[in-house]
Amino acid sequence: MTAPPAATTSSRRNARSSWNIATEALKRWEPRVQVEAVEVQADASDAESALATITYRLVATQVQERVSLRVGVSA
Repeated sequence: MTAPPAATTSSRRNARSSWNIATEALKRWEPRVQVEAVEVQADASDAESALATITYRLVATQVQERVSLRVGVSA
């Protein structure tokens, strides 16, 4: 799993924290999916947000899916 650094130290720390929270929550609470990758990158249009893309595989069918969402990373 990758977590590219965001633009500033503060936003980088918050993006990594969001990445860790999302990854651990999915592993713990969603047994129907196997997380394959989580990518977090700075949102070019909003300095206080990051774009997170989660790639996962459905356990029952082995179908790979992907979801992207914007997460706030302001202090």
